[in-house]
Amino acid sequence: MKAGILRHKIMIEKKYKERSPTGAEIVIWTTDTPAWASIKPLRGNEYYQSEQIRANVTHNIEIRYTTLSASTKISPGYCRLNWNDRIFTIENVINVDERNIKLLLMCRESV
Repeated sequence: MKAGILRHKIMIEKKYKERSPTGAEIVIWTTDTPAWASIKPLRGNEYYQSEQIRANVTHNIEIRYTTLSASTKISPGYCRLNWNDRIFTIENVINVDERNIKLLLMCRESV
C-alpha cells in the first residue's frame, strides 16, 4: 500500500449508548483512533454497482488495517468516520485479501 495515496487524516469514532435520567437511550460518539485514508467519491457507474451490494454507498475509503483501542474490529453500526466535520457512516468493511494489510470501507456520507 503506497503511503502517498493516504492523504486524508480521519478520525474513527465509536458509538456508546447511555441512559438519561428519564430512561431514554442517548447515543454518544467518541473519538477512538486516528487514521490516514484515501477517500474516493463513487462515480455514476460505480455508484450504481455499489447500490446492488449495499444501499446508498457514496464513498470508498481505504485505510491501513487497524483495530480500535480495545482491539475491537471496525464494524458497521458500531463505528463511523469523521473527516473535516464530514460524517461517513460505515456500510461495509472489507479486509482486502484477508491479509490484515488494508481495509476498504464502503461508506455513506451523512448530510
